[in-house]
Formats: sequence, structure tokens, C-alpha cells
Amino acid sequence: MKPFPFPLDAEPGDTATGPDGRTYRFDYDWCWHVSHAERRPDDKPIPVPDDPETRAAEREANLAFNARLKAQEAAERDVFLAEAAAKAARETRAADARAVLAAQDSRPDPDDQIVDLYSKDDYAAVIAEVPPNTRVDGWTAARRVLFLERLEEQGSIIAAARAADMSRRAVYRLLPRAPAFAAAFANALRHHTAILADTLFDRAIHGHQVPVFHGGELVGTRTVHHDALGIYLLRVRDPLNYAPIDELERWKRERALDAGAETPEPPALPSPRPPEWPLPHGGAGAA
Repeated sequence: MKPFPFPLDAEPGDTATGPDGRTYRFDYDWCWHVSHAERRPDDKPIPVPDDPETRAAEREANLAFNARLKAQEAAERDVFLAEAAAKAARETRAADARAVLAAQDSRPDPDDQIVDLYSKDDYAAVIAEVPPNTRVDGWTAARRVLFLERLEEQGSIIAAARAADMSRRAVYRLLPRAPAFAAAFANALRHHTAILADTLFDRAIHGHQVPVFHGGELVGTRTVHHDALGIYLLRVRDPLNYAPIDELERWKRERALDAGAETPEPPALPSPRPPEWPLPHGGAGAA
């Protein structure tokens, strides 16, 4: 019996060179077909011989093909699951980092920040000193009260002036002419200076969280400690031990510190002095 000229374990799509030197392709009808470029009108498909050995080879080939297909599907599934797990882990780390940054950068709790600096009597005094001939686009009573409320909430002169539809320069021009307004203004700044001092002390002790990016994605945060800020606060709180020698005489003079006495409890940060009116030319209004 003449041997079959093509491999018996071929799979659909395989090609081989036939006994006549032409290229044949094994198709899903289990026949070998001449390629289109070399086909002749009298060519006929060459079927795989139907004998036990051929069927066994075909069965083994199918089993091997199915095994390879299952292995490929399993590998693709493992890769997909690994990528999904990695993506979920990255998203979790990014969400945790965003939560840390949001908690750090959020504004203080209004219940802690707003302490009702102004009473009804204070507002009454501010309103009472408004001249009756004030222009509607000037410092009316409503604008003054709105400015003080926003300054109490935010601690920003520029933001409060913007809310009242006035300029920062207009605020400083009003202060010498409105004592009650100036007192409430200084009281709000003193309160927010204390908040700022507490915030800086917390940052100097516990550090500051900054985002960490990898490949353009947020992957976490890291703590940055501000050594220069800590050194400055030590110099302010305990100048006898931490201030430079060339500054010690000034600290003694301004704080009435006694270098021979035992070091007292660290003094609190000095509250800002209320501005003196009228301001000198180029003073706080030009800062």
C-alpha cells in the first residue's frame, strides 16, 4: 500500500508540499486541497484515508489540539485575573491616598474655627458708624457686615473683600475711618493667626502627606517632615536654648527673658499687634 503523502496528525489550516511539488492546505472537510495559486481545473481534494491508524492519529491530534487550546485559555484567564487584581490594588491604593490627601487638605471643622467673634452689639457698633450719605456702591452697612462674616469664616482679607464686592485697598482705606470695623477686623485676624500657628505646629511635628505617582497614576502618599519649620518654631518657643546667639539679646529685650533663670515653660506664640491707624504710606495696605 502506497503511504499517504501528507502528515496524518495535521490540523485544519496546516500546509504541506504534495508529491507533485505543489502546496496543499488541510481544510475542515479533512481533505487536502491545492492552493488557489497552483490549482488546476482537474484537481480534486485528497481525503485522509479512513483506517484505524488514521483515526487514532486524528483522535490524538484533536486531543492535543484541545489540550493546547485549554492551556492557552487558562493562561489568558490567569493573566486577566492577575491584571484585574493588580488594577483593583492600584485603585484601592489611589483611593486611600486620595482620602488621606483630602482629609489633610480639607478646611478646619467650622465648629472649631468659627467661635462667634462678633456679637450683636459689635455689629450694631459697626452699623452705627456708617455715614448716612454712603454711596450704594461703597461701604454700606450690608457690605461691612458681609465682609466681617466672610473674614471670620475664611481668614482671608482678599476673599472677604471679593465677597463684599470691594477691593483689598478699599478695606485698608476704610480702617482708619471706622474704629468699630477696625476692631472687629483685628479681632478676626488675631483669631486666624492662632489657627495658623496650631496648623504649623501640627505640620512640624507630624509632617505633611504628599502624593506619590508612578506611571502617571496615584499610587500612595509619603510623609514629608519640614525641618526648617520645626527649627524656626523651636527658636520662637524657646529662644534661650534654640535661638542663634546673635539674636539672643533681641529676644531678651523684647520678651524680657532672663538667661540666668531656669528655662520657663515655652511661651506661646505672640499674638499679632492690632494695626495702628492711620497706616503709614506703603504700610500694611501695600504689603
